[in-house]
Amino acid sequence: TYAYIDSPPEQYNSWQQVTWSVENGTVTSGQGNTNIGLTADGSGQPVVIHVHVKDNYACEADATATLPIHTVPPVSITLDQSTVCTNGYGAGTIDAGTPEDPWTYVTWTVENGTVVYGQGTTRVNFQADGSGNAVVLHVSAQDSSYCAAQSSVTIPTRTVTPPVIALGMGSCPTTASVTNASDYVLLQWSADYAEISSSLYDSSITFHPSRNGHVTLTVLARDASGCDTTASIGYDATGLPDISMSLPGVPYCYGSPATASIPDGGPGV
Repeated sequence: TYAYIDSPPEQYNSWQQVTWSVENGTVTSGQGNTNIGLTADGSGQPVVIHVHVKDNYACEADATATLPIHTVPPVSITLDQSTVCTNGYGAGTIDAGTPEDPWTYVTWTVENGTVVYGQGTTRVNFQADGSGNAVVLHVSAQDSSYCAAQSSVTIPTRTVTPPVIALGMGSCPTTASVTNASDYVLLQWSADYAEISSSLYDSSITFHPSRNGHVTLTVLARDASGCDTTASIGYDATGLPDISMSLPGVPYCYGSPATASIPDGGPGV
């Protein structure tokens, strides 16, 4: 907040000395000048501003002004959910302020997470990071008089135990299962360099490597609270036959004969 005084009314006259004092507040800038910046304290009492001046002719004067305190209503954050998944999403909302003086500027910040969208509005969506630490959501809301209210809320994170995958027996297994499948309400499998021939959503699957080399199986698991986690397992597939094919010519015509051969017969062929 700022306060100022006029120059003396007489021509060729000016204030040679200006002294300000403030009750229930502090002069923050401009002491000795005709205008000052000031800050109210936290008492809620009106700020009383005093000024003493002396002009070129050593004449002195005093003035006092009382500045009422403008108070803002408290602001509180309402959460969509009381907890959030690790790496999961959540949302928080504040009221719009008073009907006579709604919030004109809203700033959100997040500890152990990120604002996704809604910055500058009364509703924010955020994402927790992967640390597993509680998310702390802060908001500062400012009204048209530049008075601000702040609030914070701590949101515990839910961490899901990863699924445990067991491969079938043998040097070239073709089955895999989640041994703690009862902990989850949803499972979904995927594979790198293998084809899953059974349902992707069962606790156990049947699969076949599609080449020699490393095969990776991954399962996404979701618990009853909607939190996701993943686990992977892999092994090196060996002994698959090398298939060669020869075509009668280029371009290859539809219906023309072609031959394919497996040089060594391959295991199981």
